[in-house]
Amino acid sequence: MASVRPPDCGWRRTTGLETVCPAHVGYQSSPHSFLLMIYILRDRCGETLPVSGTFCHQFLVNLCPPPGILVAEVVTVIDSHFHIAGDVGLLTHLAQRQAAGIVNSQNSAEWAAIQQWRQNHPAAAITVSAGVHPWDVNRLTPASMRPLLQQAPVIGEIGLDAVWTKNPLRQQRVAFVQQLAWARDWHKPVILHTKGAEKEILTTIRQFPNRYYIHWYDSPEHLSDYLRLATYFSVGPSLGLDPAVTALAETVPLDRLLLESDGLESITWATEQKVDTYADYDRFMTDLLARLAHLRGLSPGALADQLTANLTRFLAKE
Repeated sequence: MASVRPPDCGWRRTTGLETVCPAHVGYQSSPHSFLLMIYILRDRCGETLPVSGTFCHQFLVNLCPPPGILVAEVVTVIDSHFHIAGDVGLLTHLAQRQAAGIVNSQNSAEWAAIQQWRQNHPAAAITVSAGVHPWDVNRLTPASMRPLLQQAPVIGEIGLDAVWTKNPLRQQRVAFVQQLAWARDWHKPVILHTKGAEKEILTTIRQFPNRYYIHWYDSPEHLSDYLRLATYFSVGPSLGLDPAVTALAETVPLDRLLLESDGLESITWATEQKVDTYADYDRFMTDLLARLAHLRGLSPGALADQLTANLTRFLAKE
């Protein structure tokens, strides 16, 4: 793929079109979308491009689609579960890119900040979830969070954790079951946290028929049983790093698959690479989508369409 000097890169001479080279349009409008476009061009033309999260600007600007590639897709990454850690700026960043996703509200202060943001961005395609996380049962109760749960379109993330918290499982179970009952009664979908308690949660949710989505499932067991309940699963930052997550990404039916970041801090934790800017987030999510698409034999655009349909179906009101 030739190195060129924009804006006269040979696009018009090669194609006979009076339009501007889509590579330059893509980069100028959104480096995030442009990275995805490069993946798509690579898939379509068979070129091997050194795509990574460490692009220099000159490399980006000098890239131009080869002859015969007249249309470039612009793909928006769907983030089906993320935390903002008090930074509503990430929400604004996603809204500016017309991205869709589910932001988790873990306490009343975070809920208030997100609701204030939503008042200023009523058209944003960001849905809010709320719930008592198993890590928080020592300081929050379902009763204290009930007003928020009643307003939230999605309940979560909730569940059990036998690995990463010292909170007693008996205390976690009380909060979990109460929230499952409310979600069922209120016809609200649920995001589950299942660390080290996959079998118990499977047994428990069978008593509360609903729409369920397990985020960052990293167990090699019980996958088929959860799928029989039409559960959704998201692939997150540990794709390619955790064998169980990679196996899940390869085997979950496409209509039950979602994509998540779990927030900037989780990306940093999983990859051991500092991700603390919105540009870092964009690069990572772009790369994650492309890697998952390659794993499933799809273009990033086709996978993004499927993920959007899946998220829409999960969120649909009964």
